[in-house]
Amino acid sequence: YRERTGDPAVDEGELLCRVHPPVFGEDGRDVLGNRLPAEKPKAVRVRCGANVNLSDEGNEFFAASNGRVRYSKQMLSVDPVYVIQGNVGLESGNIEHPGALIVEGDIEAGARVRADGDIEVSGIIEAADVEAGGSLVVRRGITGAEGHRITAGGRVQVRFLVETEVEAGDDVIVESEMVNSRVATKGSFIMPGGRLVGGSVTAQGNIRLRKAGSEGIVATRLAIEVDPALARAITEKENEMKSIRDSLKKIKETLAALKRKKDALSNGAREALAKLAGNISGMQATLQSIESDRQELLALLRNRGRPQIVIQGVAHPETTFDIYTHRLRLREALMGPMRVVVGRNGLEFQPVVESSPGSRRDKQ
Repeated sequence: YRERTGDPAVDEGELLCRVHPPVFGEDGRDVLGNRLPAEKPKAVRVRCGANVNLSDEGNEFFAASNGRVRYSKQMLSVDPVYVIQGNVGLESGNIEHPGALIVEGDIEAGARVRADGDIEVSGIIEAADVEAGGSLVVRRGITGAEGHRITAGGRVQVRFLVETEVEAGDDVIVESEMVNSRVATKGSFIMPGGRLVGGSVTAQGNIRLRKAGSEGIVATRLAIEVDPALARAITEKENEMKSIRDSLKKIKETLAALKRKKDALSNGAREALAKLAGNISGMQATLQSIESDRQELLALLRNRGRPQIVIQGVAHPETTFDIYTHRLRLREALMGPMRVVVGRNGLEFQPVVESSPGSRRDKQ
C-alpha cells in the first residue's frame, strides 16, 4: 500500500485489457481431507467508457487517446490528465476537470476540487471539499472541518485522517492514524498501523486495523452493513418477477376460460386470444432475464464472504462493534490479534491464529 498510486497512464492505441471467458475449477481438499467445492466462475463484465475502443471480436479494449486508466462500475475509461504544479487555493481558484487530476502541492482550506477521474495529491488536503469520480490518493493526509466532505467513486488511500468525513465507493486505506473522523465505504477499511480514535467506520466489506479507541475512553464505532443499494436492487428484481408471474397467471386463467368458449368466439376475439397467447413466451423470456440479473446480484452479495472486524493490537473500552443487526460495546480492553464475527448467539470473538502463507486458514 505504501507504493500504490493512481491507475496507470497509457498511450493511444495501447491494449487496456483482454477479457477471457470463465473457466470452471476443480474441487479440492482442506488440510483435514474434507472436500472443498470449487465455486462457479463468473463472467467479467466490462463496458466501453470515454476514449476506449472495443475490438471486432468484442474481447479486447484499447485506448483511443493518451491519458490515465479508470475502471469504475464495470466501465473502462481513459481520462485526460491535468497537472497543477503547486497548491490549489486562492491563487488557482476552485478546480473542476473532466478527467484525472494531479496536484503537486496541497489543497488549501476552503477550496473546492472536482474531477471525473482519479485525483492524486502530493501534499495534504485541509478543510476542503474534494470529489473524485475515480480514486483519491493523498500522499500525506487530510485535516477536515465540519461542513466539508471528501468523496470518491473508487478507493481512498491516505496517510492520516483528522476530523474528516470520507465517503468512498471502494476500499479505504489509512496508513497511520484516524482521529475523530467518519468513513463510509462500499469496500473494506484497512489500517495496518497506528490507531483509530473517535468517530466511526462504516464498511460493506471487512474492517482490519491495529488499534481502536484509546485509554482515555473515547467512543469509537466499527460497523459492517449490507450494501443498501445492492439489497434494494435484489428486492426490486424480486418484485418485478412477482408482478410478471401474477400477470402470467391471470393471462393463463383467461386463456383457459376463453378456450372453453372458442367455438362461440368472434373472429376479433380469436385474434385477441392468439395475441394474448403470444405474449406468454415474451413474458417468460423477460422473467428468465430478470432472474439471471437477480442471481448475479446475489452472487455479489455472497462473494463478500463472512463479514469480520479484525483487531491486530488492542481495542479499548467504549469501542462499539456492529455487524449487520448485531451490536456489542466493549466494557474492557480486547487484546488481539482477534476477529469479531457473527456467531450463533450474536457477535463473538475468535483468536486470529498465525499460519503459513498460502494456507486456507491464512486466507479466511
